[in-house]
Amino acid sequence: MNYTNNKGCNSVLDHVGATEFDNNCKVLAMDGSLVVYGLMGGSKIENFDYKKLLSKRANMSCTSLRSRSDDYKAKLVSEFTKNILPGFANESFKIIFDSKFDFSDEGIRAAHERMESNLNIGKILIEL
Repeated sequence: MNYTNNKGCNSVLDHVGATEFDNNCKVLAMDGSLVVYGLMGGSKIENFDYKKLLSKRANMSCTSLRSRSDDYKAKLVSEFTKNILPGFANESFKIIFDSKFDFSDEGIRAAHERMESNLNIGKILIEL
């Protein structure tokens, strides 16, 4: 919420699933969209409450690429390359970097521990 002046995110892309549902709802802006495309954190949300989405007038959609055709996936990559990547090049989209670790057994282990404990806000880098 700090990054959006407490307005929230217009879109939340979630590849984790159940364990992040509450956090996703908290950071979602009014009339925002929550897109779930993975379930690394599980599929069953304990004490699920629709009010978390209704109070934000949120739109929720779920998708998966596993059952999509190769043509669909190729088109998706093409559209991403055309419409999204330029935003990183001109810095209208910014990557948030959390931390950097060296490419060693100890560095890889520390990076994994940080990620597994959900301490990172942004990307974890491994430096060669």
